[in-house]
Amino acid sequence: MPKEVLDDPAVYPSDEVAKTLVFLEDLGESEALYDTAWEALKKA
Repeated sequence: MPKEVLDDPAVYPSDEVAKTLVFLEDLGESEALYDTAWEALKKA
């Protein structure tokens, strides 16, 4: 792997930064409910 990638904090954040990150989870079929709610909010 190129050194530029290994040293890139956007690819490999420090432990301190990693502790503050939020991970996205697959919502499965429930994602459609969120999409519908978001569309309604955008129209409001």
